[in-house]
Amino acid sequence: MEQTLTVAFFLDDITIHTSEYLSVDQDVELPNQWAMNAPYPNPFNPETTIEFEVPIQTDVTIAVYDILGREVLRALDNVIDAGNHRVSINMSDFASGMYFVRMNAPGYTAVQKMMLIR
Repeated sequence: MEQTLTVAFFLDDITIHTSEYLSVDQDVELPNQWAMNAPYPNPFNPETTIEFEVPIQTDVTIAVYDILGREVLRALDNVIDAGNHRVSINMSDFASGMYFVRMNAPGYTAVQKMMLIR
């Protein structure tokens, strides 16, 4: 059974109100912390998936970097609602090797290694 609710989040003295409605299953809870899981599959060819958790609605960037630290792919750069999310990364146009995926949001950064094998 689904419920509709209005959500407001409080951070210190800042109040963020969402004017949108969320559809939430009764047994699903919003995350209370930030998290970015390791890519799967890893190693991969040519696509992998990143799952991540966002406790508040905020701007999130997920980018892929080569071994020299150059950004080679921007997989996500949007305002994301609170909840559990996933993004697929297709690297069919890239060479085999080690890459890093970085999730960046205000007050949170995480990096994971991933290996593209042809």
